[in-house]
Amino acid sequence: MKQTLVLLMALLLNGCALLKGETCPYLAPGVGYCLLSPTEVASQRQIEKIAIEIPGAPKMTLHGVRENTPGTMVLAATGAAGQISLSVKWDGQQLASQSSGLPDSLDPAWLLALVQLSEAPLAEVETALSGAGLTESSSGELRQRELWQGSERLMTLSHSHDYTRVEHHRYGLTMTITTLSREAL
Repeated sequence: MKQTLVLLMALLLNGCALLKGETCPYLAPGVGYCLLSPTEVASQRQIEKIAIEIPGAPKMTLHGVRENTPGTMVLAATGAAGQISLSVKWDGQQLASQSSGLPDSLDPAWLLALVQLSEAPLAEVETALSGAGLTESSSGELRQRELWQGSERLMTLSHSHDYTRVEHHRYGLTMTITTLSREAL
């Protein structure tokens, strides 16, 4: 497993395409979100299981690695056969990404925005969001956010220490991220 992760990270850093001006994706028509800069946190690596369901497509199960270092976030995921499916590197200025075997509708900046909407502090998310409102409630360790455009609920985002679930109601997309392990870098 560790060799696969090293290979995955090496491919990520060597074969990325730069997305220019794509750091403010639209979450839905009229709803923009500009990616937040990575936080200055202790360096950490997470191993994750990612399940994505989109209407009309088979369910995708990916095995991912997320690395946070001060000022940089790297996400990488492979499918069941070990092929590179997704890699994203975000330093707050430039977004480098590579995607293979994923539907075109799964833009890397859009996926990173969904993770930030779920996990980043509410006040920071609200400053990066336009065209919609966000509500938040908590029950124990589980925090739930809902993204609203007028009276339409666009998304439900649930997050706890080892679990993130995004339900995009307008598009019928569901993404579930389960953290399997964490380690300091």
